[in-house]
Amino acid sequence: MGLSICVLSFLIRVRPMSTDLLNFVEIYNEFTYLFCLYMSYYFTDFAETYMHQYEFGFFYIYFILLNLAVNLLVLISIVTKDGYLFI
Repeated sequence: MGLSICVLSFLIRVRPMSTDLLNFVEIYNEFTYLFCLYMSYYFTDFAETYMHQYEFGFFYIYFILLNLAVNLLVLISIVTKDGYLFI
């Protein structure tokens, strides 16, 4: 977890990517990874009941699907923008 926080602070301070959109995606992915890392504790005996673990599992899946959708939208926007410039 500490390494993820270090990478996140580096991405926020330095912004190493060439565009703001790519910097946003990297920061968003790192936040998602960190959130999923913290959520993994709920799949242990930390949760009160198995039903809570079940509900957290669905939330975990929805959160990852949201991340995939955002990354896919960014990918499509970059490809269509670059493809439009070459036509």
